[in-house]
Amino acid sequence: MYALGAPKYLAAGWQSPLPVQAGEKEGGLPRDRTGRGKPYATKAEIARWVKERSSDNLALRMMSVTVDGVTYDVIGIDVDDYMSDGKLKEGAKQLRALIKDYGPLPRTWRSTARGADGASGIRFFLAPTGLHWRGKAHKDIDIISPGYRYAVAWPSWNPKAQAQYQWLTADDEVCGIPDPSELPLMPEAWVDFLTNGQMRDEGTDVDVDSSVKEILAWVKERPGYDDEPCDTMQGRGVDYWVRQITEDASSHDKITDAHWALIMLAAEGHRGLGQAVAAVEEHWISDVKARDKRSVRELKGEIFRSSVQALRKLKGQVDSGQLCLTQDDVCAEPEMLAALADPDGWAAKIKREPGHTVFSILTSAQWAEPVPPVRWIIKGTLCEDTFGPNAGPKKSLKTHDNQAIAFACATAQPLYLNPEFAVPKARKVLYIVGEGGELPVRRTLQRMARAYGLNLDKVRRDPDFPLVAAFGAAPMDGDAFVNELKALLDTHQPELVLIESFYNFHPRELETGNLYQRGQAIDEFHKLVRGECAGATSILTDHFRSTGVGKSIDLDNISMAGQAENADSWILRNHREAPDVPAGEFRLRTEFNSRQWGGNAWDVDWHLGRFEPEVGGHDGEISWDVNPASNTANGGSARGPSNNERAALILDYVDTHPEASRTAVVDALAHEHGGRNAFRAEFEKLVGSRLLVEEPFVRDVVRSDGATRPRTDIGWRRGDGKRAVSLREISDADDE
Repeated sequence: MYALGAPKYLAAGWQSPLPVQAGEKEGGLPRDRTGRGKPYATKAEIARWVKERSSDNLALRMMSVTVDGVTYDVIGIDVDDYMSDGKLKEGAKQLRALIKDYGPLPRTWRSTARGADGASGIRFFLAPTGLHWRGKAHKDIDIISPGYRYAVAWPSWNPKAQAQYQWLTADDEVCGIPDPSELPLMPEAWVDFLTNGQMRDEGTDVDVDSSVKEILAWVKERPGYDDEPCDTMQGRGVDYWVRQITEDASSHDKITDAHWALIMLAAEGHRGLGQAVAAVEEHWISDVKARDKRSVRELKGEIFRSSVQALRKLKGQVDSGQLCLTQDDVCAEPEMLAALADPDGWAAKIKREPGHTVFSILTSAQWAEPVPPVRWIIKGTLCEDTFGPNAGPKKSLKTHDNQAIAFACATAQPLYLNPEFAVPKARKVLYIVGEGGELPVRRTLQRMARAYGLNLDKVRRDPDFPLVAAFGAAPMDGDAFVNELKALLDTHQPELVLIESFYNFHPRELETGNLYQRGQAIDEFHKLVRGECAGATSILTDHFRSTGVGKSIDLDNISMAGQAENADSWILRNHREAPDVPAGEFRLRTEFNSRQWGGNAWDVDWHLGRFEPEVGGHDGEISWDVNPASNTANGGSARGPSNNERAALILDYVDTHPEASRTAVVDALAHEHGGRNAFRAEFEKLVGSRLLVEEPFVRDVVRSDGATRPRTDIGWRRGDGKRAVSLREISDADDE
């Protein structure tokens, strides 16, 4: 099935045909190749699946296509209209009702296993790219989008319909695979309905199913919604955003940022959201009216859309468990002051200016309230709203690690592609580089992008790609640095800022040995970043001292000092053994620590390929092996098997498990010895050298109806190292 269909879909323009468990509609999907923010399958992966999973069903992930220079997303409307397990699905009736409300849909191709006579099937359309789509249009009508679900298609077998999938034309005639660029455009009214007014997909969970009335009622249930703004809501909320709107000539984007910031303050338990939003919106309308000619009605429409979309974003994250709402008012100052008042009433005499509170008094009812969980940027590695260094000695790959963190956060993929370091959502990242030279850093960026499965051509064509890189250096206490950094922060509003390295931006007026002044300068830098971008995480790269360090990992080893005293979180590393730079092998102990959540340590092995002097860098593809830190001092010399030992282990395992798949072999050995990426690479070497060859075998598969049928799968056996000539090579030779 899959081997028959995948090449044909690629030839027709469908980007990502995926294998699904044979004879089923789900199960067995390749890991991390579906869902929001996940990379698409590569041609190499598809070629491997054609060999290894030839008889599996085939599924299509929705993707983007470019027509006459305009990029669209492919969207499927999946109508279920049949009896299923005793329940009647009425998708056809529901579709007619939607057509009555939103107008007719254009004639298009349909994929179905239930024949041309019924209404069931997936209808495909083109729509504007980058939107957040509903999961359902109606009870029995699902929406399939690039970030949600997939479409099982010809030549797959549908176990419930007991029939093969077919492609049908708009006239319900059986046809071949359609060209996705020829799909019709979805009408704008349908796009608005299915995306709640064309809400952008920012890589986070969003509630797109609640009505506007329901979403507004939900937020008004927050404690203190209608009250006067508390000091925090007034100072960090109203005052801050009024100032931002006034100072920025391009303030049209500030209202969306303000809505989100105010709503997040309310989520933390600060009262007065209703009045705070009204005050900021009123100032924004007045400010924008003075600058351009838009009508008040147009501006109010923009405000309404912005506020509702911010609420949908918050509710989606709450419903998915990404955020935890504080249920009590954390700013009940009058009650707290009364509880602490002395006979002279000193507490009542304290002058409280909005936004300038020194102490926030907590009653027992407040400090005993459940604390919201840590909000992760990278699980177990880096949290939101923190600051500190990323440091290590020479050749400890600080630049590589910064870039690995940047791409993980920008693409919502796990750091080091290891599920232990999950990234809950994609974020805007600002990566500032002051050392290494632009060209070498760009080379590393491109190799790191490939390591995360990104297509550089697509990245080049995406002006909104969430990783922004900036090159240059200047003293951080100078006006030029401060002004340009502010401009970068205001323009891009990053949630993570990575800057390397401190000595490239060392303040001009500070003495090298004055640790107090140095610490103040570092603190001011982090305050600048976090002041311009509320809640952002700021990481400043630094180096270990060149003497007196040994192999310990400690904040005191940081050469520029000041960092140790001005760190809320810190990432430190050291070599577990001397790096093999020519071979591109680096074995590090890396620690992730924070005053907010504790810390952990990992043994991270980097594989960069051989160093090529002609290009001034390593030429291999970047990969990692990550394991919990060993108990030996600083990692000691503990390490996994050598490449030759891995090869012997693979061959021995195949001898005793001839029917095991490639993945099963690698997983079994990696579970016992560690180093999954290294075992995978060694497996490929053995295949390439013909010391390991495919061995087809037949086994019986039990179908859902209890019947059995034979299926051919691929196992492995030792080879003789002699390369066989393929039929394709013979054909190519004939053509020449």
